[in-house]
Amino acid sequence: MTKFRLLLGIGVIFGLLILAIFTSLPDKDQRSMETEGSMIPERVHTSYITEYLLPTPESGPMAITVDHKGEVWVAATNITKLVHFNPISKTFREFKIPKVNWTSIWGMTVDSSGMIWFTSTNDNSVWSFNPKDNTFKQYNVPTPDSFPMQIAIDQQGSIWFTELYAGKLGQIIPDTGVIAEYKVPRNKSGPAGLSIDIKGDIWFADAFANTITKFSPRNSTFVDYAATESIFSPTGIVTDSSAVWFLEHGGSLFGRLNQSDNSITKYATSITGTFPTTLPYWLAIDKVGNIWFNEHSGNRIARFDPKSETLVEYELPKGRIGTGAIVNALEFAIAPDGNVWFAEWTENKIGMINASASPPFKLEVNQRRISTTPGSDIKIEVTLSGTFNKQVTLQTSGTFSFTGKLLNATTQFNPQQLPISKSNSYKSDLTVRLGDSLVPRRYVMTIGASDGAVIYSVMIHLDVREIR
Repeated sequence: MTKFRLLLGIGVIFGLLILAIFTSLPDKDQRSMETEGSMIPERVHTSYITEYLLPTPESGPMAITVDHKGEVWVAATNITKLVHFNPISKTFREFKIPKVNWTSIWGMTVDSSGMIWFTSTNDNSVWSFNPKDNTFKQYNVPTPDSFPMQIAIDQQGSIWFTELYAGKLGQIIPDTGVIAEYKVPRNKSGPAGLSIDIKGDIWFADAFANTITKFSPRNSTFVDYAATESIFSPTGIVTDSSAVWFLEHGGSLFGRLNQSDNSITKYATSITGTFPTTLPYWLAIDKVGNIWFNEHSGNRIARFDPKSETLVEYELPKGRIGTGAIVNALEFAIAPDGNVWFAEWTENKIGMINASASPPFKLEVNQRRISTTPGSDIKIEVTLSGTFNKQVTLQTSGTFSFTGKLLNATTQFNPQQLPISKSNSYKSDLTVRLGDSLVPRRYVMTIGASDGAVIYSVMIHLDVREIR
């Protein structure tokens, strides 16, 4: 196994796996060494997930992207190769990144011409790869040991990336190769995830400052969004037409920041019995507005529909090693066909989630918004229906704590397990007991049902008011 250390941020595990190996810097323009293509059989894990084993053992797949043709590119960090996978022919090709012995690669994307761009931490670089002639080109980041991380491309073709340790944003103009850096104007800053909105503004999650910040390239200004409540160790971020979505990697929560009034609505993932938190990591948005993210220690890939406020969490296969046997799905990407590809860092695999395969059951509740007071009991009727026979288990989590656990509140289902059968619906009575010491504020509960392969959840808003 490779050596790794965990990056600690604000006293909690930030979850970044970093190998402590130093390498020499590559030449600026190098032709790759291509490994001959090999066909790998697929393994269907569930009706939602198909996996493929990489050709080279223990290669450490990490950053991943899907090009405009639907072909997959993944960074094999332990062997410093860029790996190409054709989902049609089920074949792999490997391209050696020149003169790099090991590096962590956290960000990867593809531009309009099909060029692959990725960050590289140990040699403090951003790289491009041209699939037309199989050549790499290196762009050295001016600030030493900056830890270039996530990467995105704006509408003009500029390459933007975050510098976690330097507290900066970086910009590459591909036509000239010039790199510009923009320092975040505060002492403690750790830009992690970034997203570019339709106006060309750069949004990033500052993991060290616990804030969301917008950078305007037009006038080089930074604006912090002083949210109406605290944000805990944010990493992933993505923008839609009216909101900024973020993940709290220090816990089990994800949230929506309304740009008009800085208000925040947080939601909880389903909790896991193995780890205290699920560690949601990175965000992406699909063509129809669904929010996708990976849960590192939760060992899941999740899809949230903002319109219906429903959450679908796909359980990933069990890994071979380590606590909880998670596969370390550190990165993922959405393909043009809507399917989601992810890399299993410790399992030497890539996987695909069939996004068109719906869960075979659904859950509904008789009320989605409730106004109440501390010390109250709440009665909620839960209805489940399915398309074929399934045994499901009901569960709860919520924004009562950063871990998703219901502090100062308890829940009880009657019954908690239901044998769903085709064309029938079943009901369970949920009792929520709020503690007398529960702080009055707005909470969101996650009410879910699991069949072991997928978890389907709906959100209930609780407005807990002071007793007068």
